[in-house]
Amino acid sequence: MLKKSITYKDFNGVEQTEEFHFHLSAEKLMELESTLPGGFEKYTTKVMESGDGGQILDLFKKIIRMSIGRVSEDGKRFDQNDEITADFVSTNAYTKLFIMLGKDADTAAKFFNGLVPQDLAEQVEELKGGNGEPVTRERFEAERRHPSASPKVLTQAEAQAMSQEELLAKMKDGWTIQT
Repeated sequence: MLKKSITYKDFNGVEQTEEFHFHLSAEKLMELESTLPGGFEKYTTKVMESGDGGQILDLFKKIIRMSIGRVSEDGKRFDQNDEITADFVSTNAYTKLFIMLGKDADTAAKFFNGLVPQDLAEQVEELKGGNGEPVTRERFEAERRHPSASPKVLTQAEAQAMSQEELLAKMKDGWTIQT
């Protein structure tokens, strides 16, 4: 989780400083990995290297909106929903953050690196099978039921051509997406 203090002028011209929280759970990272062409890391690298301002802005927008949230008072939950997102993006703090990320690649990299769980690398290593491919719960269950069956793999193109419901059904049935 990333805690970011942002100073901005509100719509009354008054300077405000607020602390905002951003986080991408493993589930949201998997969603990005499976929905972006080539996966999250390759797509992000490709977009940043392309210099295509429109694509870069769309990527920033998507990630900021997916990651904004509020920590519960007891610290046990990170709440994310449409209302929290709408509240944030309607402030000048959102605009200020957007401009900061767009102006400086180092700031953007630090921001995006701060969004992921600190133990993500460990989680990824735990999820790797003997062949280096991620082992999803669905794949684990499918292989346990049918140990001799070879893994069922979808190409990125096949996954993108499916509706979200079809893709989720395939993944529940043990299919994985080729990266």
